[in-house]
Amino acid sequence: MELDKKNKAWRFTGLLYEREPKKNPDGTLGDPPSLGDGPGACGGCGDDPQVWRLIQAGSPRLALARASGIAIVPLVFNIRAMFPDTSTVDVPTVGMEGNQGGSPYRLVQDCLFDSFMFRVQNESETANLNQFQAESDYYYNYQGGIEAILSVEGQPRYTVVSHYTPLSTIADAFNGNSHWPYGWILKPNQTLLMSFHATVPLPTAPMEVICSFRVWTTASDGDVPSNRQAFEQLCDMGYQVPAGVITQLCR
Repeated sequence: MELDKKNKAWRFTGLLYEREPKKNPDGTLGDPPSLGDGPGACGGCGDDPQVWRLIQAGSPRLALARASGIAIVPLVFNIRAMFPDTSTVDVPTVGMEGNQGGSPYRLVQDCLFDSFMFRVQNESETANLNQFQAESDYYYNYQGGIEAILSVEGQPRYTVVSHYTPLSTIADAFNGNSHWPYGWILKPNQTLLMSFHATVPLPTAPMEVICSFRVWTTASDGDVPSNRQAFEQLCDMGYQVPAGVITQLCR
């Protein structure tokens, strides 16, 4: 997506499609390009690139929140895995941490996931045994040999990390400028699952792995609009959304 400065319009490029602006007989540019021809499309043109990025990422509801000025706030949730003794090698299929009442945590709105953090926490008798133990535990985070698989369950369902991979490698792949495009969308009908494997024997136990995910979601207490309702409101604000995109995200 790029800004056509002469026509003051945002054009989709690469991921979707681009249409050249009309030209007058004298060679000058005429009307701004129409990205929304066809059934279900709209006229006008929004000018916030962050709105377009959220649409491209797959969440017209977060795009509408951005365009409407609704607060988008951070949210952190955890996946925890416990290695109870040094003979434990695998901790299979752990879901998102439950709330204080014990109910499994679930998303209630679209969330933009953009950061992954982890800590391997020594909870044995050796923890804080001396002034050097904390330093040793810190470096164990990165060279302790604990690896993980990460998958998304729900609709759609897919595997993000299909083979056991070091936790530090997963974090490097998801954080900073290494991911496209500024994270990806998790929806209310989706959840994260992880499996863990110790490739080398644990030095002490119990040892707890805490994986934290930072997401961004709306702080609104109102009703959450459907994708189609969000597109309708975006169109009223002047965001030209191609009909094919509307059809794809409103199935």
